[in-house]
Amino acid sequence: MKLPKREKIELNVNAGTGAEVLCKKTSHPLKEIRRQAGKLGFSYETNVLTWSSADFIFSYEVCSSDIHGSLFLQSPSIHDFDQREMFCLYLFPGNNKNRKVFRKGVVFVVDISASMLGRSLESVKNGLCAALYQLTPEDTFNIIAFNGETYLFSSSLERATKETIENASQWISINFVSRGGTNLLLPLNQAVDMLSNTFDLFPMIFLITDGSVEDERNICELMKAKLPSRESISPRISTFGIGKDFWCLGSTSC
Repeated sequence: MKLPKREKIELNVNAGTGAEVLCKKTSHPLKEIRRQAGKLGFSYETNVLTWSSADFIFSYEVCSSDIHGSLFLQSPSIHDFDQREMFCLYLFPGNNKNRKVFRKGVVFVVDISASMLGRSLESVKNGLCAALYQLTPEDTFNIIAFNGETYLFSSSLERATKETIENASQWISINFVSRGGTNLLLPLNQAVDMLSNTFDLFPMIFLITDGSVEDERNICELMKAKLPSRESISPRISTFGIGKDFWCLGSTSC
């Protein structure tokens, strides 16, 4: 005789805001056990002869028409090698379309060294082209591809018009060819200098690479020293690692 097993699921939702949270879709018959501002608690419990292998699906909606956000803090466990504190900050922009949006100055710094050959570089091409089309005509951008040398789409920031983005997409398809070594400091310095006079723009640098370099600590220290010395707004540097074994600077703003 098969004895029944007790299958139990507990779900806690914390939307990080005091706005009402609405349950939209669930794959299991959940019972609501707790409701607070911005928080929900559910449970599911039943007897089964065999453990379920079905995916658990749950979606919810936060109703708010204004900007709101939250900060989550997480301390590492005592067993983690990295004992630095972690955080996640997010903002919802809201539905007020009358707000003034910051114009962006964006420089994409992309690794095209030999190690990027194949799927990594193709993924970067597709992702970068998609990102360009998310810019508005009021934004400006440039692309710096690098290996042992650097290759610039333009000598200065370009307005993100439809024509310029199409030209950039063609430039990417021609010039993104995997070869050579990796000189990371040179393109980062070029990107920072290119954004040196962006007093009326929100400056951003997106660094995309698939691996580490020998002088990575020195690069981080040089960037930390260089950014605060600027008179204009210091750019935010966001990094994206491609592949299984990658290194990245992290996201920093000075």
